[in-house]
Parts: sequence; structure tokens; C-alpha cells
Amino acid sequence: MKSTKQVSAGSEKFSDFINGNAYYVDKTRFLRPIFASEDNIDKIKLFTRPRRFGKTLTMNMFKEFFNVNPENPGDTSRQERLFKGLDVMKDNDTEKRVRREL
Repeated sequence: MKSTKQVSAGSEKFSDFINGNAYYVDKTRFLRPIFASEDNIDKIKLFTRPRRFGKTLTMNMFKEFFNVNPENPGDTSRQERLFKGLDVMKDNDTEKRVRREL
């Protein structure tokens, strides 16, 4: 029997959406401009959206993407598992850069 996805309300943790089989609007494409060019890395990014538009969830998604395992900084298996099938991992250049940067 095929399980149905849940509508998650009240959670602001990206991993809850992914691991909990909940609907998630893929906003990982916002990660791509961060890796767009080397001279763009130190500039400030401002994300403005109306209330209840998912700003906190998006920032948590950024945190999960850039989170480094302190015991093994080169280990990207958690990111690969959480972001599998999402837009950011479909871009080979971004995926290669993630492996190098993390």
C-alpha cells in the first residue's frame, strides 16, 4: 500500500519535512546563487518574503545544507541523503562544489 504524504503545519525544520514524508515545495534552487561565482561568496544576501511564506524553513534548509560534521568535515552523506532528488542536487556543478567546499 502506498503511503500518502502529510501536510506539515507548525514545523520549521527542513529534516522534519524530508524524513517525515511531508509535502515540501523545493526551494533548494536558492542555494545555487551562493555558489554562482567566487566573487559572490562574501556579499550579504537578503531574503524578504511576506509572513508565513517559509523564510524560517528556507533558512533551516540552508543550515542543513551547509552543516558540517565536526568529526569528519569531508563527510557529505547527510546532505546527500536529505537533498537527494531535490533541485540543488540535480546540478552537477553545484554538487561537485558542495563536496569540495564542505
